[in-house]
Amino acid sequence: MNSHSNKSIICVITALISVVISLFLLGEQTRHWSQYADQDLTLAYNALLVNEGYKQEYYDHPGFFTIRLLATLIKIKFLLGYSDIQTISDLNNNPSLFSGFTDIVSTGHFLSFLSAGITVFFLYLYSSTILKSNLSAFYIALATLVSGSVLGHFIHLRTEMIACLLLYVALYLLYRSHATKKEKEAIFFLCTALIFFNLSLLNKIQLVLYIPFYVFWMIHLHLNDKSKNEKICYDKDLQKKALRSILIAIIFFCALAKGLSILFQFFYVLILNGLVYFYTWKNGGDIYKNIIIFNRANIISLIIVFVVFTLVYGYNGALFSMLHSPMLMLAFANNEIRESLGLQTSIQNFISVVWMAIIFPIKEILIKLNSESFLFYLNIASLFILKNQSRARKNNVAICLLSFYIISIISSFRYRTESYIIFSEFFLIMALVSQISIIKNKAIFCFLIFFITLLINFNEIKTRLFNAGNNIEHLCTNSYMSDWHKKLDIVKFNTECKKYVN
Repeated sequence: MNSHSNKSIICVITALISVVISLFLLGEQTRHWSQYADQDLTLAYNALLVNEGYKQEYYDHPGFFTIRLLATLIKIKFLLGYSDIQTISDLNNNPSLFSGFTDIVSTGHFLSFLSAGITVFFLYLYSSTILKSNLSAFYIALATLVSGSVLGHFIHLRTEMIACLLLYVALYLLYRSHATKKEKEAIFFLCTALIFFNLSLLNKIQLVLYIPFYVFWMIHLHLNDKSKNEKICYDKDLQKKALRSILIAIIFFCALAKGLSILFQFFYVLILNGLVYFYTWKNGGDIYKNIIIFNRANIISLIIVFVVFTLVYGYNGALFSMLHSPMLMLAFANNEIRESLGLQTSIQNFISVVWMAIIFPIKEILIKLNSESFLFYLNIASLFILKNQSRARKNNVAICLLSFYIISIISSFRYRTESYIIFSEFFLIMALVSQISIIKNKAIFCFLIFFITLLINFNEIKTRLFNAGNNIEHLCTNSYMSDWHKKLDIVKFNTECKKYVN
C-alpha cells in the first residue's frame, strides 16, 4: 500500500470520526434526561445497582452487557472526578435527583455514541473491502449513520446496538470457521462464534428469532457449491450418531425451557441443524460429522457461558431464564398478538393477526417514504438495471430482501419502533454494497445514496438532534419510576416532581 493510499484512508477515517463526534455534541446540547427515560434512565439506574454490588433489576432484554459497560463508564467518570455519583446510594443522597439523572444519563449517551460509532466504523471497513474504494465506503457509512437503523441508537442508549456488535463478531468468527483449512481451528472458531451468539442474546433476547436469517445469509455468501463435483460419503454408523446428537441437543435445550419455549427450542435445534446440513451439502464434506460437531459445540458453548458467568458474577437465574425460555418475550408483544395466542382466541382472530403481520412491511414501510423503502426499491432496481450479474449475486439480493421482510414482520409483533430497524436494515445495506461493487462510478453512486437518505430523514434528524422537549410530567404522574426503579428514593422523586408538575 503506497503513501498516497495511506493518506487517503487516514483522511476518510478522520472525516468520518469528525462527523460522528460533531453530531453527538450537537445533539447532547439539547437532550433532556427524561426524553427517553425508557431505556436511558432505566439502564443507568441498573448500572448504579451493579456498582453497589446488587444484581440488575431489569431483565426484559436482558441488557447485561449494556448495563455492565455503562456501570464501568460511570465508575471511571467518578474516579476521574467528573461525577459525584457511582452507586444508587450516591444518587439517592444527591441534593437533587433530577441533576443526578442528568449526570448518569449523559454517560449513557456517551456509550450510545461509542457503540453506534463503532458500528458505523466497522461498516466502513467492510464496505471499503468489498468496494475497493475508501470514498465510496465513507458515503455508505454516512448513509447508514443518518438512516433509520442507526440514528435512534446514536441519540439515546438502548440494548440493541451492543447486541448487534456481539452478533457481528459471531458472524465474523463463523466466517473464520469456514475459511480455515485446519479442522481444529474450524471447531475452535465455531465454538467461539456460538459463545458470542449466546452473549448477544444476553443483551437482546429477540435476536434469537433473527439469528437463523443472519447465518443463512452468511452461509450463502460463502457457498462453494461442491455438491455437484464432490461425492459425499454417507456412513450409517455416523448417521446414527448424528441423529443421536440432534436428539441429545433437543433434550438438553428443551429441559432448560418452560412452557411454549419447549416447543420453540425443539424446532430451533432442528432449524440450526438444517442450516448445518445445507452448508455441508453445498460446500462438500461429511454432513453427519459436521452435525455431530455442531451439536456438541452448541451445548458446550452454552455451558461455558453459564459457568463463566456464574463464577464471575454469581448465579443469576433471572438473567438466563430468557436465554433458556425465549418465548417469555411474548409478555412484551402487542395486545393483539397476546390475545391471538390466548386460550379464548378464535381461529379467525388468529388468522387475522397473522395476516396483519404479513402485510405490515407493505403498509407501514414499503408504501411510505423512508430510508428502508428507498434501500429496498434500490436493491430491486439493481437486479434489473445492472448487467452481467451472476446467479449467486441475484440470489444474495433475493435472500437479503426476503430476510428484511420476514424480520420486519417479526418486529411488528413487538410494537415496532425505529429501535428494531437495525435488525432488518442490515440486509438491505449488505445487498446494496454487494451490488455497488460491480458499478464503475462507485463514489458518485454512493454519494447519491447518502444525499437522498439524508434528504429523506432530514426532518427526523433535525427533530431528534435538536428537540429540547422532556417527559417529566409523564414520569411524575404515573407509576413507571416506582415500578422499574425499586431502590430509588421515590418519596424524594415525588417531592422534586412538585417543582415541575402542578
